[in-house]
Amino acid sequence: MRKELQRQQWEEEEREALKRPMGPIHYEDIRENEARQLGVGYFAFARDKELRNKQMKTLEMLREQTTDQRTKRENVKEKRKAMLEARLAKLRQKKMKTKDDGAEEENRGMSWLMILNFKGKNFNSIHVSVMS
Repeated sequence: MRKELQRQQWEEEEREALKRPMGPIHYEDIRENEARQLGVGYFAFARDKELRNKQMKTLEMLREQTTDQRTKRENVKEKRKAMLEARLAKLRQKKMKTKDDGAEEENRGMSWLMILNFKGKNFNSIHVSVMS
């Protein structure tokens, strides 16, 4: 019984194939109800040429939308990263400035001590040498 149904289905497919003009053979035409499962990336296009072209255009449009969304998402991510880096650089600069201010105050105190210890010498040269 099952073989008879398969034979009838095969005959019907062959009659349809004879009615269609000869053209390119597609994967769907030669699959013949395979039992195996195809992967997630497989898309079963129609056997009809116009419908298959429409499906392919739709699939291409979806692919373009996906790539556009991906690039937009990456651009937003890069902008956020750049903003974060700018904020961190600003904080580092501010931190270095406060460190430098503290170091200058220490150097000023040290320079006055050095000046007091070297009485009788040229104060400007001692002060400059300690500050630089």
